[in-house]
Amino acid sequence: MRRTAIDKAGAIGLPLVGVALTALFIATAQTKSDDSGQAVLISRGGSFAITGNARGLYPGRRTHFAVTVSNRNGFAIRVTSIRVNVGNAAGCARTNLAVGNFRGSLRVGAKRKRRVWLPIAMRRGAPDACMAARFKLTYSGRAVR
Repeated sequence: MRRTAIDKAGAIGLPLVGVALTALFIATAQTKSDDSGQAVLISRGGSFAITGNARGLYPGRRTHFAVTVSNRNGFAIRVTSIRVNVGNAAGCARTNLAVGNFRGSLRVGAKRKRRVWLPIAMRRGAPDACMAARFKLTYSGRAVR
């Protein structure tokens, strides 16, 4: 339903902001243990990928966008957090964009993909230059086996 709302917003001619993913952070097989004794995968190498982008933003707009987690492992993982860092865009400071992070439990089967929806908002007082800006988003995350 959220996706439909975003698609409709774009279809009626609202200014679009493409949020470009320029860095893809992926899990390594770093083996730390959490309190339960499970191996923790940190997103910095090759085991799972996090991607996503948002459109239809303008000053004052609040919505959600899909982030996809791709599990490259031969075993299921449970993603416990995803963090999104926003970089500056040409003519628009990153402080004009707020993106929520994920904390919870998202099971992703072996060699599978799953989506999670994150909140995103452009500050009401953002300058007009932000309407056509392309922000750099970088993702990081944690998962357990």
